[in-house]
Amino acid sequence: MKRERAVHHLKALVESCTDMQTMLPATAPLRVVQLWALGRILEAPAELDVVQVALVVDLPVDDVPWLDEPKGAQHWANAVRLNKNPVHAYWRSAHAPVWNHEVVRPVLLWDAKRRR
Repeated sequence: MKRERAVHHLKALVESCTDMQTMLPATAPLRVVQLWALGRILEAPAELDVVQVALVVDLPVDDVPWLDEPKGAQHWANAVRLNKNPVHAYWRSAHAPVWNHEVVRPVLLWDAKRRR
């Protein structure tokens, strides 16, 4: 996909993160508290196969296994149409660093605390 389209997907995801914060916990129990961009979208303009993001949730580290989804992630992803777009999400705990050996030099796009 072209870079402009990838940026469009990121902007839409930022809006979705904001919208999901207004949902009642019973409707959307999983709370994403930060959205980070990473990977090729941060490099020189180029065609992309997928946009990589890190979605940070306010769950204990043990509840967010590496390369897996925490409980409620599919519901959240479906609500924001994450699976309908060329976006690959790494789920991370807010109680651990976002970065690791695969999430390198991420850029914070959205933070729930800054939106209040």
